[in-house]
Amino acid sequence: MITTNFFLINTLKRYLFIYRPLILVVLLNIVSAFGFALSLSAIPISFSNYGQTIILEKIKDNDYQIKNSHRFRLTNRIVVKTTLTTTKQQIRNLHPSLLKVTELYRMEKGAYFVIDINSVNEIAEVIKQLSKSTIILQIQPDLLQKTVRNSHLRNKDNKNHYISKLNIDHFWEKTKGKGVKIAIIDDGFDLGHEDLQSTKTDFSYDIETMTLEVSPKTKIDNHGTQVMGIIFAQHNEIGTDGIAPESSLIAIRHTDTWTSKTILSFYLAKLAKADVINCSWLLPFLLEPVETVVNDLIRTGRSGKGTAVIFAAGNQGKPLNDKQNETGIEDAIIVGSSNLSNQRLQFSNYGKYVNVYTLGLKIWTTSVVKTRPYVQFSGTSASAAIISGLVALLIADNKELVLKDIVPTLKHYFKILESPTIFQNR
Repeated sequence: MITTNFFLINTLKRYLFIYRPLILVVLLNIVSAFGFALSLSAIPISFSNYGQTIILEKIKDNDYQIKNSHRFRLTNRIVVKTTLTTTKQQIRNLHPSLLKVTELYRMEKGAYFVIDINSVNEIAEVIKQLSKSTIILQIQPDLLQKTVRNSHLRNKDNKNHYISKLNIDHFWEKTKGKGVKIAIIDDGFDLGHEDLQSTKTDFSYDIETMTLEVSPKTKIDNHGTQVMGIIFAQHNEIGTDGIAPESSLIAIRHTDTWTSKTILSFYLAKLAKADVINCSWLLPFLLEPVETVVNDLIRTGRSGKGTAVIFAAGNQGKPLNDKQNETGIEDAIIVGSSNLSNQRLQFSNYGKYVNVYTLGLKIWTTSVVKTRPYVQFSGTSASAAIISGLVALLIADNKELVLKDIVPTLKHYFKILESPTIFQNR
């Protein structure tokens, strides 16, 4: 036994002596590769947004931050805009780290794609290399932001005063929205609710699960059903009455804020030929690709008359005087909140980017809570839902109505305000 061990030890020494240089080379390569990976992960990620260079610095894992400003989460994806004739194979040929290429949005002068790459740590280098290609018109990381869904309060009062206040009941004598398609992009929809089950649904899609089933998946996924109730609740002598119950629904369940998924949500609304798109939410930071696709809808939708894309102004009670989020999209309709006395509610954002204000307090609507199927909620989310329904009525009444005339027409028919100045919270 001792002799055997002695033999093995001597053999091992001999092999180590012979192969030591090779082993050292292998170890050095491993250490070098590890160090290179560490250096890649530490490189800040820079990209262009509205002609400005945005620099993301790593905080930890896949969390990044613009210095002293917005935070984002990244994954191993980038979003690119290409020339219209560019193929997926042409994109894949641009860099060896590119894996899957998926089309997100197609328009007259280009297309958006989302590209899976090997690793988040390669984003900076891939962006740098792809930016040199003539077929790449725009490139950014696929970013996750924190959604701001603009519901503010919930109450129990069950009478909607705004129906008569805004002359909606008189307009119902002409139309209840028939022939108009309204897309709602939100967190889920209880299509089986007693006041919503008769809604005509043209199309539904869950961006998260990639299925046609759009019901809420968690207890907090109540926002979309509340927005839907304000617009679509049927006139069936139960619950509440929606503003445009005879319109058709395009239900798009979108629960996170990845740039790629936001773009896809708008593309689905476009393919489904939405006349009105309700977005009762905001992202904290406006990304150029999002504005580009919204502007495409505004410019080309409804056979050139313009799809009405409606955003909530937000509930921070602050002025919106610069291009910080979707409220800065020039031709989108941005909605603030007012009360029954035509005063701007204190929580509502305001400023030059807010186009209209309407009621946003104690709005009775549908809920996903089985023991409490009707609730009231307040905020610019509710106001944006009201405006979405009113715009649908206007388009149903006049199919030739162009986008630039919608806000003046809202003011004429429904006493919608453009610039209330008094601060109130009741």
